Amino acid sequence: MKISIVTDEISNDVDTAFELGKDWGIEHFELRGMNGKRVPDLSEAEIGYLLDRKEYYGVEIAALSPGLFKIPLEQHLIRLHMEERLPKSFRLAERLGTKLILVFGIIKPTENEDVEGYPAQVVEVLSEAAGKASEAGITLLLENEHICWADTGARTARIVREVGSDHLRVNWDPCNAYVAGEQKPFPNGYECVRDLVKHLHIKDTRKRDGGFEQAIVGEGDLLWKEQLRALQRDSFDGFYTIETHFGPRVKRSRQCVQALRKMMSG
Repeated sequence: MKISIVTDEISNDVDTAFELGKDWGIEHFELRGMNGKRVPDLSEAEIGYLLDRKEYYGVEIAALSPGLFKIPLEQHLIRLHMEERLPKSFRLAERLGTKLILVFGIIKPTENEDVEGYPAQVVEVLSEAAGKASEAGITLLLENEHICWADTGARTARIVREVGSDHLRVNWDPCNAYVAGEQKPFPNGYECVRDLVKHLHIKDTRKRDGGFEQAIVGEGDLLWKEQLRALQRDSFDGFYTIETHFGPRVKRSRQCVQALRKMMSG
């Protein structure tokens, strides 16, 4: 099992994130934010520092999370991401030695109540992006996110299958699916995406006072033990990436790492 963690869930300073992660036995890191910026918006000096720290600690970058297409369906924003941020992310991924980049399925209008469909433009955008990824030797990972059209396991799977490219797979986040209204991310949501999953985000939550409250992995409403067993049964060989999402960051991240290892060994 390859455990990974999102660097800025520990610290915005990659040196601190790598140091602590290594102390916890983690060798792989998903890179999302650094110095208060989201990748790939780093200066050449910051990229140099990142590469230096990566070599110093002997760690690997599992994937990049640049927030691509986590935007409304507006043409000028789509072109900005497609023509500037996507190629820039490809170049950073190459320098960091990863071929995995997370993307999102376009932000839904707040008044949307359609739990089944999605605009044809969503598939068009992701198809174009997947084509560019194929040329760059990159695999895009569509993360299900409650504010986006790709939100539940069911709808995310439909979108990816409609795109029909080996260079668009799924970053499965059961917690996000739960918040999106998928009452049983496992087994129902997972059954939809199981043959498409190439990356995994691990966090937990529980319903509380009409909303959601983050929890240590395994202590919330998600059926993580069963989900992890199913992934092993299905020979999942991607990264088990902890995305803590609540603080204090170092303490909670360490507790989630420990909880994940305990579940996996139980």
